[in-house]
Amino acid sequence: MNISSGLYSSIYYSNLAGIQNKPAESIVWNKICDVDEKITGNVLLGNKFFGMSFNQNPNGKLILKNLPDTNSTVIYDAQNSSLDDMVLTSNALFLTTIENGLNKLIKVNPENLSIENIELPFLGGLFLRPSFGIVSFYQPSANLWFSSTGYNHQWGNIHVITKIRFCGPIFFRNTSL
Repeated sequence: MNISSGLYSSIYYSNLAGIQNKPAESIVWNKICDVDEKITGNVLLGNKFFGMSFNQNPNGKLILKNLPDTNSTVIYDAQNSSLDDMVLTSNALFLTTIENGLNKLIKVNPENLSIENIELPFLGGLFLRPSFGIVSFYQPSANLWFSSTGYNHQWGNIHVITKIRFCGPIFFRNTSL
């Protein structure tokens, strides 16, 4: 449950068994974080809480909390870039960062917390979610679907690429406008 009065939220969780078929006043809510941690995006995978925090770092950092412990571990600290967005698929967490006005894509393995920079076919804007009001940070698939836009100075065309990330090879669909 998010309680928000602005950009940042206080976030709580409860055991699903503790919510079902019980009166609301008997539900026990446990606080994960408060507004002062400056969390803008978050996902929950089992007992692992991942959040984009802007507390003490204006560029942001990806934090992990192994619930019920609410102490934070920094997984990725944005130093030369700024955190932009994140999406959790069934097997990875993907972050976008902005560096010099261009997006980059980062893959985080939620099991061993390894970080991998994903090479994009060109630099530009990167959108992890459709622009038509989808706010979920979770895509229930092993594939990552995203669109990328960039300006090709040589030809004067705007290119849109949809990338489909499978467990094996990476496939691109390129559309020129």
